[in-house]
Amino acid sequence: MFRESLAPLHGMLFIFEKEKYSAFWMKNTHIPLDMLWINKSCEIVSIHEHAIPEDTTPILPSDRASFVLEIPSGDIKRYEFKIGQKVKLNYQ
Repeated sequence: MFRESLAPLHGMLFIFEKEKYSAFWMKNTHIPLDMLWINKSCEIVSIHEHAIPEDTTPILPSDRASFVLEIPSGDIKRYEFKIGQKVKLNYQ
């Protein structure tokens, strides 16, 4: 929340203890974002492109996930992310 920018090739990773349906919204987020929901097997299970800044409408995934990765708007198309694709997550 309250982000004014997100550098190219960067993202914000949300990590959950258990796989679940995690709704997100854009309240107090000042930039458009793309979102990837990723399961415990590191497979993309849901995608949302171009989340609208400041919008309070819940963004719901189509499946449970262990991770949500928020990236700059347009990156899903730019890097051709698809449902079912495996990803490698590097985080500390």
